Amino acid sequence: MTGTVPTDRIAKILEYAGYRSLKTPLVVAGIPFAFSAAMVGTEHNADLVVIADATETKDSKILSQIEGLARALDALSSLRPLTLVLSGIRPATKMLDSMAGVCRVLLAENASSEADIKRRLAILLPLKLPDLKAPITDILGALQLSDNEDPVTFRLLAAASIGTEEVKDLLFSFISEPFADELFGEEAN
Repeated sequence: MTGTVPTDRIAKILEYAGYRSLKTPLVVAGIPFAFSAAMVGTEHNADLVVIADATETKDSKILSQIEGLARALDALSSLRPLTLVLSGIRPATKMLDSMAGVCRVLLAENASSEADIKRRLAILLPLKLPDLKAPITDILGALQLSDNEDPVTFRLLAAASIGTEEVKDLLFSFISEPFADELFGEEAN
């Protein structure tokens, strides 16, 4: 594989994550916008994602297209978050800052594997939660505490096994304990 990530690989990963491909050039408010690919989130995801390859298109052209798209979306009062995924050569910092001024910019440059591409696109991908039927780990056993541990630790763990309120009460007593002598000393006078 070369140094750039093909835009179709990025689009396939997004499609697999539940995004729907849009026809290109993308037409918004009657204006065509030339990006390598365009995707829209489905169900609970409202993102509009456009993909551009900086090796095929000049940075200034990408900036012009993304600024125009952002303006067209504003004119339509769109609430969709706009994301630009850039593949290919990393633009200059000033250019990236200009792009980031109108949308979220994700860089997929030099991604060497599918896992790396997914890591770079993580904000767009759904979270993978553990199976709820999986056994819960014994956290106390996993801690492997020795008898030499701080007694406060053991008191907190014992309170945690009882419940949240017990932990709150114990923490309150830890915090207020140093001030107890001062309070009682003033009351006695």
